[in-house]
Amino acid sequence: MKKLPDFSESKIFKDLFKKMNTKYSKNIDEISWDNLSIEKQILLKGEAEIISPEDFIKFLDIDGVFRINGKPVLLYIRDQSRNIEHVHDYNNESYKSEYRYHLMCCRTVHNIIFKQKRDRYVYKDYLFEETPKFKVNITDGQKHKELNNVKLQVCQNCIKEARIENLYSLSPAMKQVFLRNFTPRDFCKDHKNSYVKSIVGSSYMRKEIDMYPNDWNKISSNYKKSKNYKCENCKIDLSDYKKYLHVHHIGRKDQNEDQNLKSLCIECHANVNQTHYFMRQSHHYKIFKNTIKPKFNKVEDVYKPFIDKYGNVY
Repeated sequence: MKKLPDFSESKIFKDLFKKMNTKYSKNIDEISWDNLSIEKQILLKGEAEIISPEDFIKFLDIDGVFRINGKPVLLYIRDQSRNIEHVHDYNNESYKSEYRYHLMCCRTVHNIIFKQKRDRYVYKDYLFEETPKFKVNITDGQKHKELNNVKLQVCQNCIKEARIENLYSLSPAMKQVFLRNFTPRDFCKDHKNSYVKSIVGSSYMRKEIDMYPNDWNKISSNYKKSKNYKCENCKIDLSDYKKYLHVHHIGRKDQNEDQNLKSLCIECHANVNQTHYFMRQSHHYKIFKNTIKPKFNKVEDVYKPFIDKYGNVY
């Protein structure tokens, strides 16, 4: 039998090890996932556990999709409790789960964040899987079984809120066929949000997709100043409370023309859509809602509409 060459003795590799300030070793240390960041867990094993509420918020993008290292990820419950007698009889094909995976921060996920019911949830990388298979731990009291290739169905709230399909228009039978055959890649291909469409077929690197420019603080400050520090929605004047005035992107974070920006008080910003509801949990939001906003008793005091000769209200 022909012996394979030992590339560790190659000058190319020796030079590379030297540049990396390391050396070749035949021993591979066991990896501990406990101290690795979510970004590194996704990169190394394709999944990452969610430990804190901040883990939800950190990776929630402006279009409601969770992204890690620039790539969209799914959200699902890995440890699934079942009241079943023969837990060890289940396999990847026979196990039919009632649990669902999430494409985005839908109403269900928002409630998870709000109620802080975050245990057992994990992020999963899926872009390179035609039909993603999920690692599931079935538990029933002291019984436990691990399955590595379980197929889960998508959350119906995600489908509705992403406007992928009008489920109400389908018959019960057609609805089940749609849900059974749907794959996350369909979401990337068909979702009408241009942000999601732009990542299909790209390198998925954040810097090539959507991020704040280096001079965002200057852009934001200048825009708020151009609007006289007023919320463009409720018209409240925050000249004396500028830190409670945000600049919202109507589209992507790299589209910073005036027509793509809007100055909003933190309350209006938090109510733009469900993907912004998490702001309601912030300390600044609560101060603004309970202390600052009540100082402006009536909208009429801060906003007087202008009516032109044609009856248009501005």
